[in-house]
Amino acid sequence: YGGWGKDSKPLPGSENMYWYSGYSDTLVSRITQYSDYYNLIMRQAFKTLELYVYNRYDWRGTGNNYVVRENTMYYQYRSPFAMAKFNMTPTSPVAPTYKVIPKASTQFSYHYSANQNLDFAADESGLWVTYATEESKGKLVLGKINEELFEVEEVWQTSIYKPSVGNIFMVCGVLKTEEIFYTFDTRTKQESYVSIPFEKFNDFYVYLDYNPTDQKLYMFNNGYYVTYHVWFNYEGSKDELLIG
Repeated sequence: YGGWGKDSKPLPGSENMYWYSGYSDTLVSRITQYSDYYNLIMRQAFKTLELYVYNRYDWRGTGNNYVVRENTMYYQYRSPFAMAKFNMTPTSPVAPTYKVIPKASTQFSYHYSANQNLDFAADESGLWVTYATEESKGKLVLGKINEELFEVEEVWQTSIYKPSVGNIFMVCGVLKTEEIFYTFDTRTKQESYVSIPFEKFNDFYVYLDYNPTDQKLYMFNNGYYVTYHVWFNYEGSKDELLIG
């Protein structure tokens, strides 16, 4: 279990920074930062942040559903069940801010991995969170996060059953799932079924997110770092997404 990638809105001087978080279970206990790709591959970290210190605090999360934005980690808080943001800039750890999402359920995870109940994504339009509710009967709900207030400010209901999905990511305000077989456009509220296959290397994976700074998909696949280049074709009546 784990995830990796780049900051989706890097602070000045950290444009080449990578982060990594990996475990033998779905607990999120630490996040490690690397100054560039070479140091990531060589495992030469410049900073490791622990989310748990025995007898002091427990800021851990669950799932493989985090993103880093402006050197802040957004993730699913373990207790209480809530969305959380953890500022990684201070030299001494500062308690994360968390906020409960009304009606969000812990019963509907992705097809390949347990405990991915709140999934964070970032794109050119901002910061997003997806989840499911009892009211939606497990169908995916998409929320736009107001980053300044740290609250869900707008919500869209989709018709896709979350446990049938391997993972989701956002591109230009459009939700996309892996194969890719489904899209939801927040601008038009239109749903589409498409077929954009891409190689997974293994039968399942636990992390997939798009980064708008380099227009790549980042996948964590059974310990392997995988990236995909994303191309956009704006010709014709429909935008097209190509992955390679």
